[in-house]
Amino acid sequence: MGHKRFAAIFVIVAVIFAGMVMMSQWGGAKFSALPSSARNMVSALSVAATEIVGDSFGIGVADDGIMPGGEAVVVDAGGDVAMSSDGENSSRVSAPAATSAMQPFLSVTEVPLEVSEIPLPTDPALSSSSEKISCTFPSALTATSSFSGRLIFNEIAWMGSPSSSLPAGANEGGAEWMELKNNSSGTIALAGWKIEDASGKIAIRFGESDRIGAGGFFLLMRGSTTFPYAHASEISYSGNMKNDGEYLVIFDPLCGISDYIAAMDGWPSGDNAAKKTMERDAAGGGWHTSAVAGGTPGAENSLPVVPVYYGVTAVFSGAGGAAISSDPAGIACDAAKCSGSFEEGTKVKLVAVPATGTVFGGWSGACSGKGACAFTVKGKTDVAAMFRIPDASPRVEESLSIPSSSAAIPSSTRDSPGSVLIVAVQIAGAASSNDYVRLYNPTAAPIVMEGWKLKKRSATGAEYSLRTFPLGTTIGAGGYFTWANSKDSFAASFGADVSSTETLAADNSIALIAADGSVDDALAWGVGSGQFGEGYPFPTNPPEGQILVRTTAGNVPIDTGDNGKDFILQ
Repeated sequence: MGHKRFAAIFVIVAVIFAGMVMMSQWGGAKFSALPSSARNMVSALSVAATEIVGDSFGIGVADDGIMPGGEAVVVDAGGDVAMSSDGENSSRVSAPAATSAMQPFLSVTEVPLEVSEIPLPTDPALSSSSEKISCTFPSALTATSSFSGRLIFNEIAWMGSPSSSLPAGANEGGAEWMELKNNSSGTIALAGWKIEDASGKIAIRFGESDRIGAGGFFLLMRGSTTFPYAHASEISYSGNMKNDGEYLVIFDPLCGISDYIAAMDGWPSGDNAAKKTMERDAAGGGWHTSAVAGGTPGAENSLPVVPVYYGVTAVFSGAGGAAISSDPAGIACDAAKCSGSFEEGTKVKLVAVPATGTVFGGWSGACSGKGACAFTVKGKTDVAAMFRIPDASPRVEESLSIPSSSAAIPSSTRDSPGSVLIVAVQIAGAASSNDYVRLYNPTAAPIVMEGWKLKKRSATGAEYSLRTFPLGTTIGAGGYFTWANSKDSFAASFGADVSSTETLAADNSIALIAADGSVDDALAWGVGSGQFGEGYPFPTNPPEGQILVRTTAGNVPIDTGDNGKDFILQ
């Protein structure tokens, strides 16, 4: 070896040795604080110098070297140096061959860092292992203003999972899980990331091999339950999510907030009864309840279900109507009706509130009776509430008996003697077709009924003939005449005078038409379009086994010209 070459090598080795002494005096922490490019340069120079000395002096070079501060340097078969103790084991530099002694000082090739594999730079002042870093749990205000959103909560099964997605015998409520999503454009190495709740009962840590690709999902399952849809790379955790009063945070390796959920007053969405999960909206901001039981683990979330609303209308009928209240609230009233809009599936209860001096007569339409009107909204719903002012004088309401004989009854209070009264109607007995209408002659003389007709109108106003009375039909003084449905011999068993196959139903009306075409009497019940009737309809549809009968006073049939006042259920 020539003197000039020896002198050059000596100078190089002296410079490198001086640098190494300086690094040693700084200590490992200060060396690690250098930028990665500077540390890579020193590493390359150190390796190059070692190889030059070995080549020049015939000294063997070991595979492992020691960097200042005690950091291990591993040289692979190709001469690459991989730094491992500072957390940047993905960063590598190329060590030059021994035959190019001066090349390290002229050009050092640094392979670009795989940034996607290192979420954030490691701060050596914290710890060489982020597992030992204790993050301060943030206030709601801090979390709201400073989260990065790189790794987010994408779906939360805070209510557990349906039994159909679990092994036999598994506890639905205990089968909780959460799904993370990589919201960035590169792979995230999860080592050093943490998920914690405010109570400290949930503290999730990740291993060195845990990674999540760009736009990918990562499933975290509570306990040891194995889910059919879990991937082998995903992990379990301990601790349970409370149905309210919960607060979860995702911390990055430097304790920065990546995402949070503050469910202090209950979770933003999700269905505990149906076991439908809470899913992140596509925009990444809000939440919605999953469209399917069990949610969409490991896949894109379902689209939000757009709620459907239907109108509910309650009209007043009769005199003295006051108001109608609803539970839940949503009904608004004016002088003629109340109306509102409710989401499909909502259970609604309407309560009639009479004004002073009025009484509530009952419901018709979607409800009947005099209690609360309760129903589940499945479409447009219409009801009617009848209010009336009681008579000033006491009124004894006695229903006419319906004997098969022709017992005489005192003359009617009706202003037009000689007409026939509808006194009883049944629209459902032991069978739905057990329908009949009973007529009564309140006069002291027979009434010839030849050519008279008994007609009905359906709820939509369509008109039908129940029966045209045959020749020779007469109702004696104080006598009765009955039409009945003929199905299953009901009319015969009932002793009806005439029959047909026609039927009566809810929200119908009937009229007795004289031979000259005039309406002699009429009765309507429920809510219908274009009804026959007098005054206001009777508000309630007769239930099975009950009869709509005309009231009496002193055994005299009442006929005020108002069906709502003149009939009662018996």
